[in-house]
Amino acid sequence: WFRPDLVGMSLRNISSPRRRPADSATQTNEVIETLRGGLPPKVTLLDACPVQSLEAQGCNGSRAIEFQRGRAGDPPSVSAPALLVRYKVEEPSNTAPGAAAGRVIPRLNDAVLRTGIHQETSEGRNRIERATIPLAHGLNVVRLSAVNANGGIEAARDASPEIRLVRSAPPRENTADRAPSEAAPAGRLFALSVGVSKLVNPAWDLANPANDATALADLLRKDDGRLFAETESKMLIDQAGSKAGIMAAMKDIATKATPDDVVIIFLAGHGRTVDGRYYFAPSDMGRGDPTLFAKVKDAKTEEAYDQAVDAVFRTEGLGQHDLLPLIQDMKATRIAFILDTCYSATVADQNSVLRQDLNATITNRIGHASGRFVLSGSFTEALDSAAGADAALVEEGHGLFTSYLLRALKGDARPDASGKIDIYQLAVFTKDNVTAASRRILERAAAKPGNKTPAVQQPAYYFAGNDFFAVRKLAAGASPR
Repeated sequence: WFRPDLVGMSLRNISSPRRRPADSATQTNEVIETLRGGLPPKVTLLDACPVQSLEAQGCNGSRAIEFQRGRAGDPPSVSAPALLVRYKVEEPSNTAPGAAAGRVIPRLNDAVLRTGIHQETSEGRNRIERATIPLAHGLNVVRLSAVNANGGIEAARDASPEIRLVRSAPPRENTADRAPSEAAPAGRLFALSVGVSKLVNPAWDLANPANDATALADLLRKDDGRLFAETESKMLIDQAGSKAGIMAAMKDIATKATPDDVVIIFLAGHGRTVDGRYYFAPSDMGRGDPTLFAKVKDAKTEEAYDQAVDAVFRTEGLGQHDLLPLIQDMKATRIAFILDTCYSATVADQNSVLRQDLNATITNRIGHASGRFVLSGSFTEALDSAAGADAALVEEGHGLFTSYLLRALKGDARPDASGKIDIYQLAVFTKDNVTAASRRILERAAAKPGNKTPAVQQPAYYFAGNDFFAVRKLAAGASPR
């Protein structure tokens, strides 16, 4: 239960009701429910073996391997595409009779996988289960993480069985006459770029999300085999960025992507946190119930306005409860989830520490729950236009965050000697430059009387695992723009 934003609010004298959690009773009940879920069960690894299919029900004659626990020694090498694990789950002795049982979450290189778990036997509060984990070429760290009945408490890392192994790459064919630079790239890139500038309520339209998504998709298509074996880049612009359309596109990626592939998901448009959870505004938000926007329009106070906007996102937005299962269904562990979304109108809090707390809260909650890399432009207020910043430093027709994201991918993020740009370079360059540029905007542009002073935009990022995977490779001899 990760909510440093609420801790920050409780330690500060926040007198305005609209700056408090929307419903303090709801937040209190969330804590109580989390504690009522009890402690996570104990998980003991029984055996594991490499298998040829995710549908395998047993080792089928494949010899179980004595895997190294922890980091001691060299991990064993296998050639099979999957690992079958069997483990025992023991509920805490103080678990009340009839109480819901905890569960096991398989993680591969920290990424949460919604792989099929099958129960083999059950006796009292204990059971034996098996799960099949897809493997990527190279090092794989498989961890069986236990959570309590409601998923609110997770076992410590050192209490979770961990298996480290290396999946060896298959021998390449016909490479004897190839130069090293001509070796086939490993893995594919699947990119989904969503930009919603026009919504059901025209008053909420934005200038740049459609341009942002289009530019990123076009740039990612230009890999030309330098880094990826194939590139599949899809755009959902404005009306195409409906809730159903976005979810269908993510499901399609889940059917194709493997642990060797890279996935980039980019959402640009309106975003909001409601009850500590992230929501994105799809193009059809508000179409199901027109009265939702009517209540926003009729709001007489800032508090009533905030509550009405919350209701719009909560009822018809694309929430993290929709997004996380779709990400967890993807077998790819190298996923970059990039959010260039902002609040609308008056909802930004003027306290810079609280803004940072909120950004860290949502970014880390999404990142840990999915086990993937998350880079967020802002969960409080983002600058939809880079106009007025350093014209020579930003991309025309894009929001400030995407301007620097594009520059990073074009080489300004200091690629390595081979021309590769990894997610760490991407995140640090974008965060530092967006923060500095937005601060310069405040210093150079005097706020007009009666208008709200813009807030410094401070992106946040979350890393899972230790694989700072590459997302782009520049052409040989190319120099940053």
